[in-house]
Amino acid sequence: MTTTTSEHRRFPRKVLEVPVVLRQGEKFLPADVCNLSAGGVCLKMDNPNLLPGHNVEITFDLTDYLKDIALTGRIVWINALRSIVGVEFTNRFSPAHQTLRSFLNPS
Repeated sequence: MTTTTSEHRRFPRKVLEVPVVLRQGEKFLPADVCNLSAGGVCLKMDNPNLLPGHNVEITFDLTDYLKDIALTGRIVWINALRSIVGVEFTNRFSPAHQTLRSFLNPS
């Protein structure tokens, strides 16, 4: 018997390769986006020395015209073996988040 599983997500993911800067307190850490949604982002980073529950700010450029977008979020999971981190956005009603939504769902 073959069983297939489909992943149901609240927000569809968009695969991107975009460099970002993650800020936690006074630390600034470079990372790369693996995928992005209106709900959060998966980041690849060297030595993710973070803990779930930590609040962070992520600044990135989506296009040549959409630059320096800063979103706040909370670390929800870390996979140290793959050097990836999951961040859930916490400012979903901010102007920056509206810009993100427009980028993800162009009319």
